[in-house]
Amino acid sequence: MANIHVLAGNNSNEWQVAMHYPIPDRTNAAGVNYRVALVNSGIGLDPETGRRTIMPSGNGPGQIDPATEAKLDAGELFEHVSSWRMESGGTSLPLRRSALQEFYAAENASVQAKVKSSLRYFGHTEDAA
Repeated sequence: MANIHVLAGNNSNEWQVAMHYPIPDRTNAAGVNYRVALVNSGIGLDPETGRRTIMPSGNGPGQIDPATEAKLDAGELFEHVSSWRMESGGTSLPLRRSALQEFYAAENASVQAKVKSSLRYFGHTEDAA
């Protein structure tokens, strides 16, 4: 299961990259599991397709395998799509792969913080006095 998928590029050599980040199996401040909160909140859900990924299903290049899509649907993973300049990390394949993995790691901290912040109090209920 890959967690970095380089998709289409443009004339500026910027490539669309779909990255899958794990969502912790912990509870938020309201006592709701973050994975449940993610699914129930609709965050990451495309209103047009009803899916949590921009990638078509399948096992080929540019496709998301059904097992990974099931993890997205269960809130175990979160898909973040970003733009990345392919030659920003050098011209050889090993240098580009290393730079892409560094980009993934750098985006991970930001994505995790945004998801956690967005869902911190999701599910809190209270009766009015």
